[in-house]
Amino acid sequence: MPSDATAAAPGAGAGNRPAGLPGPVVAPVNEGMWRAAAEGRLDLQRCTACGAHRYPPTDGCARCASLDWEWSTVPGTGTVYSFIWVPDRKRSDETRQVLYNVVVVELDGTEGDPVRIVSNVLDAWEIGDLHVGQRVELACVPLGDGIGLPCFRRAGAAAEAAPDALGADAAADEAGRAGVAGGGATAGSGG
Repeated sequence: MPSDATAAAPGAGAGNRPAGLPGPVVAPVNEGMWRAAAEGRLDLQRCTACGAHRYPPTDGCARCASLDWEWSTVPGTGTVYSFIWVPDRKRSDETRQVLYNVVVVELDGTEGDPVRIVSNVLDAWEIGDLHVGQRVELACVPLGDGIGLPCFRRAGAAAEAAPDALGADAAADEAGRAGVAGGGATAGSGG
């Protein structure tokens, strides 16, 4: 839950995303993903030759080299594989530091090698709100012009669970993977 100061921060209306970010570059190879996100879906490229899903969108399949692909809707659920907390200087001031997160989510329902997407968990506001292995679900942010951004929110009971609820061994493992990156950002990584 955001603190009162964080909730009142400019740009916080769509969840914990930094203000002033540019929109995505829309091209024929990725347009289907952005348009699906505007409709609340997560569409990934799927190779029609070998069936492997892939992200980010590319012209060819890294698994079999085929150039034939289609858009495939996946469930929009997954697990936090890695994350980092980054200071948001536009929403921070002398009295408080506002953080936003960048996460790597390993997606459910994909074929081939694990598919991981770089995104943001909109309802995670404080360092204890995220942990490696946490379940997340799709929460798209409409950007206008028929495109959206595939973001996530903490799933079900996981939204209420803190890393200390993982158990002693898992919490110790989690603490060992968390660290501090330059500028005070805190990171966690799966592996």
